[in-house]
Amino acid sequence: MMKIIVTIFVCVTASMATPVNVDSNIDWRVVGGSTATPHQFPFIVSLRTPYDSHNCGGSIIAKNYVITAAHCVSGYAPSYYTVVAGTNQLNATNPLRLKVAQIIVHPEYSSSLILNDVALLRLETPVEESEEVQIVGLETEYVDTVRDCVLVGWGRTSYPGSIPNDLQFLNERTYPNDECVNRWASAHAVYSSQICTLTKVGEGACHGDSGGPLVVVKDDKFSLIALVSWGSPCARGMPDVYTRVASFHEFITDNIKN
Repeated sequence: MMKIIVTIFVCVTASMATPVNVDSNIDWRVVGGSTATPHQFPFIVSLRTPYDSHNCGGSIIAKNYVITAAHCVSGYAPSYYTVVAGTNQLNATNPLRLKVAQIIVHPEYSSSLILNDVALLRLETPVEESEEVQIVGLETEYVDTVRDCVLVGWGRTSYPGSIPNDLQFLNERTYPNDECVNRWASAHAVYSSQICTLTKVGEGACHGDSGGPLVVVKDDKFSLIALVSWGSPCARGMPDVYTRVASFHEFITDNIKN
């Protein structure tokens, strides 16, 4: 019987859940994607460790808030992370660096179930929007139709492989949740609060993409629909599973208001 590996899409130092058989201490990036142009996705950020290593992705959703996956930040003090924004390149010489004042992990986050995998980072200093740094809109309604979307991140381009310097993106399509539940039934549960994507073998998320954005584009505006959460590394033909942003609208808005 083939063993299916379920892996949370993180980088070297992030905490990881172990639902089936998780590969640890691995970096991830978009597999099969293309290099983003400057300022193409001005809402994405890189979460950096004290060694300035890229750990996970995130998105700016308010002047002083970033959203990411809970498994990226759960158990860490705010001082552990620096949010780097305004650049497509990990080795940029003078990016915008923002300190984290507070980490707010969803109160019902389960590392074993990989459920409610969402967290907010409150920044010490609000960002000023510009061409390089912008706030992304949030999807607020549950949508389970097949649609075009875009995955963005600095995860590995192959497995095993190395983290790319340049931001990558991949044109994806969502995958019906009932079909995703069936595909993963023998290995791990998929919930209605999650979104799946699947195009073909050789395209998908990889280590380092965790917490990063899955967006749709309408009228030339981005809307954040999901956060990279877990899958089978990397782009092996199984659906990638994301945290559905619309399912956590109350959690997000209540914390931002407070």
